[in-house]
Amino acid sequence: MSERIINLPDGLQPMSEEDLKTIWNKADDARGEEAHMSNDVFDLVNALDAAYAQIDSLQQQVNGLNEESLANFRTAAERGKQLAERDRTIAQLQEMDELHTSGAKQLVQDLHTLRVDRDKLQEALEQVQCHLHSEQYMTAESIVDAALGRE
Repeated sequence: MSERIINLPDGLQPMSEEDLKTIWNKADDARGEEAHMSNDVFDLVNALDAAYAQIDSLQQQVNGLNEESLANFRTAAERGKQLAERDRTIAQLQEMDELHTSGAKQLVQDLHTLRVDRDKLQEALEQVQCHLHSEQYMTAESIVDAALGRE
């Protein structure tokens, strides 16, 4: 295993692999003298070793999550840029649409005005034609006035 660096609370110093081996060896040497204590020491050393292994595993998981979080952040930042660009494009298209719509409305109004004027002219021409057919001889000015409704 690699050398562990563990931050313990309240200023306690972590135990290294070498410290665990020393304790294990001392407990093994003392086995004959007080076997019940040496078994407790072995259990303690095994529990401590398992706790360190769990801490190593958790640190690796945290590192993996940090890398994943960083990748997710970068992806989110890129998507944010893409969304901002999309919003700018939408705003430009909406502005163009408003310009085209207002232009189209003006064209429709102009067309309506032209049709009304055409209809008035058509009616005036029909009245002129009617006056000419009725054999009323009028001056050109009076025919135009009559056609335009200015009699």
